[in-house]
Amino acid sequence: MSESINMVYWLEPISEEAGEHLHKCPVAGCGHEMILRKAKSGAGLPEVGAIAYRRVFDENGESREVVNIRLPGLCWCGAPLPQSKKVVFLSSDIKENRAEAVRILQQHRTVEQKVAEVAA
Repeated sequence: MSESINMVYWLEPISEEAGEHLHKCPVAGCGHEMILRKAKSGAGLPEVGAIAYRRVFDENGESREVVNIRLPGLCWCGAPLPQSKKVVFLSSDIKENRAEAVRILQQHRTVEQKVAEVAA
């Protein structure tokens, strides 16, 4: 993704009748695929859509380290996921979304570090 060109992406709508949808991210270099299922009606969006952890082994034993955050309604790369209406977005939107995910990731790491210091 070139910094000087703001690419336009679009995702066709998911049919209202579809119980699930296989989404392949259109962003070059992403390659994530995920099965999207209908959300329960009235369910609010959480701050974080998913958290990826890595198992860490050290002198204190096994622990988990947060390595990535996916925001609700977005791919791991920051691109929006398809909805019931056509979604149009720019590469600059992806960059902004990813920056927000990284900010939240840093918050989680800071909290984990403080918890580890208290436990030690």
